[in-house]
Amino acid sequence: KVTMNSNVVDTTFPVAPLPVTNTSSSVSEEVTGNLLCYATCAVDEVTGKEVCTFTTKVNLYAGELGYYQFEECGDATNPVLGLEVGKTYEFVQTDPSNYYHPL
Repeated sequence: KVTMNSNVVDTTFPVAPLPVTNTSSSVSEEVTGNLLCYATCAVDEVTGKEVCTFTTKVNLYAGELGYYQFEECGDATNPVLGLEVGKTYEFVQTDPSNYYHPL
């Protein structure tokens, strides 16, 4: 199941998690010719759960209507995001370029 609440995506599935190389910072690795981009993760002091964050912005010059970029992915436009089963993801859209470009 995937639930979305207030720009937070909870990816809880009844399957075993896949092995990953790095879960605490943004890392890019090549998979089938695409670069995967991972979120920056930290433990929430209140809940004790790990929350991973992608910070979004829109590059209005990267196409006719603009393309998404994520701070954790460098200058790549519309990158492939590496999500892990069982983790909570927060998409921060505070950059002014996100105006009228909701995820």
